[in-house]
Amino acid sequence: MDKIDGNFENILYLNVLEHIKDDVNEINLALKKIVSGGHLIILVPAHQELYSNFDKEAGHYRRYNTDFFKKLNLQDATIQKLYYLDIIGYFYIL
Repeated sequence: MDKIDGNFENILYLNVLEHIKDDVNEINLALKKIVSGGHLIILVPAHQELYSNFDKEAGHYRRYNTDFFKKLNLQDATIQKLYYLDIIGYFYIL
């Protein structure tokens, strides 16, 4: 793939990042491709403690907790919003 720097206003990862082994590198590569003021939007399966055979069979390397994103050493970026969707479903699974 050709190197593309700063050409996108927004990049969406909708249930993709969990399929990428080196997810931190992937996030930083995506950030390099976004213009100043753009957004990287990520939706991933939550709660690593819920990782199951279903995840493994689906090709997931992991699930995510908010701490993963809070601890990232982001290059020229800040997290604007970080939250769980469908938190009630979590309690039904446990």
